[in-house]
Amino acid sequence: MSTPAPITLYSGATFTTPRVLMTLLEGSIPHNIISIDLAAGDQRNPAYKAKVSFSGQVPALIDTSVTPTLKLTESTTIAFYLADKYAPHLSFPYGTNEYYQLLSVLDFITDLHIMCGVTKFIFSKEMNPMYGKNETIDPHFGKRTLTRCAGLNSRLVEAREAYGTDEPWMMGNKFTVADISAYAVFRHLREEAPYYNDGVAELKEIVAWIERMEARECTKQAYEMFKGFAEGRFEREFKME
Repeated sequence: MSTPAPITLYSGATFTTPRVLMTLLEGSIPHNIISIDLAAGDQRNPAYKAKVSFSGQVPALIDTSVTPTLKLTESTTIAFYLADKYAPHLSFPYGTNEYYQLLSVLDFITDLHIMCGVTKFIFSKEMNPMYGKNETIDPHFGKRTLTRCAGLNSRLVEAREAYGTDEPWMMGNKFTVADISAYAVFRHLREEAPYYNDGVAELKEIVAWIERMEARECTKQAYEMFKGFAEGRFEREFKME
């Protein structure tokens, strides 16, 4: 009888989940998956809050290989932890300049992802009762989001010039968890906020980088796995009665 993997991902059909799946796959990290049906309210189950996330957050991760057992939430934090502990080729050695630069880039990407969620709300006729009525806030958030996207484009330009490479990554000439985290943002923009497509299309380095990301087998596999949450492929442990 095989021993269960110490890592369990608890997640559902949220746009932040693929970055965790991609990290698990890129790192060939053994893991279990428990589906949290958000529409059914699994995340509000007292048993889920007691065992996994006191605040009912999704995705969440439990690692029983350490003492005491580690519980994490926030997809970027989870992805970084997995890379740093189990897939060092996706990170940098602790204490190096590159290590702290990676943390800085991940923080930048997290801020961009938050802004994506805010702008999706602002530009949604269905979700925002003030849609089109605030001539100051609406354009501000849209412009700021694209400015952040352009900032990542500049990182790729600098990497191309600094390393003389035709295939730059967010951290230079090395593929890391920063690329995984950033790709989840641009995938979300394309699928959930198409009003940004024209602006992103002007960022030539980003466009080429997205093509490289989508050519990776782990990207394809992760998004195929992601469909499984909506299709009911994974076990549910916290069904609400």
